[in-house]
Amino acid sequence: IGINPSVTNYFDRALSYFKMQNFKLAKRDLDKILEMDSDFGAGYLLRGFLYEQTKKYKKAIVDYEVSKKLTGKNEIDMFIAMAQRKSERKR
Repeated sequence: IGINPSVTNYFDRALSYFKMQNFKLAKRDLDKILEMDSDFGAGYLLRGFLYEQTKKYKKAIVDYEVSKKLTGKNEIDMFIAMAQRKSERKR
């Protein structure tokens, strides 16, 4: 990333951090990605997963909806519905 600070490189590192459950560092990279390219749908999707893992369901839903809008992938509806159910149970 020091040599080539591209969205792809930040995303790969964020994904690695996410897999290691280092959500703080993953979020930092995801925020940087979306600052660099606000139309990067996969970044919103992964950040939605991160928010869901950290029980921030409303933020997850927002990111899932943005990802769906940007990517056009209807499969994201499933993630939205699951986060909505978790949010309702949390109350």
